[in-house]
Amino acid sequence: PDRKARFAFIMPALSGDAAVRERWFLALGDLANRRREPWVLDGLDYLHHPLRASQSAKYVRPSLDLLWEIQKTGDIFFPKRWMDATLGGYSSGDTAGDVRRFLATLPADYPVRLRNIVLQSADELFRAAGDARDGESGGQRRLESGEDSRAQGRKTARDVRVPAHWFPSQVDAPESILGA
Repeated sequence: PDRKARFAFIMPALSGDAAVRERWFLALGDLANRRREPWVLDGLDYLHHPLRASQSAKYVRPSLDLLWEIQKTGDIFFPKRWMDATLGGYSSGDTAGDVRRFLATLPADYPVRLRNIVLQSADELFRAAGDARDGESGGQRRLESGEDSRAQGRKTARDVRVPAHWFPSQVDAPESILGA
């Protein structure tokens, strides 16, 4: 019986009719419809599935807007899971821009924890959209070159030289590793 109720709850999120999906999403604004958090998260996963991303992107900003209320009324882990389910199916620059605009317009009293949750959940979206702060794929370039680590005084794999005696005699270590 519980599985039937779960499926009945989730089915509108899977509907081929956009109006049915919209009614389902709007109903999540009511606390009573979010009581079964695992069901809500499953429904959000389906609503924001990559195959529906172009039709469901309009729900991203309202989902972000609900986050503070969700934090106040739900389980301690619900806000992070809510954001993961919401943003996990997207890779477009438009959606990344929506999230960036949301973050830029947050009120001063918005909880830092929730802002960080949005940033954590949006990380893959920002990377997929090439939305690095210093230009397209600049973050990946810095990561590969080790510039960030070096700027903080940490060594990277490229900075470490391995002594020759660490390699068994049958292994030919590349000259670049041996430092010769």
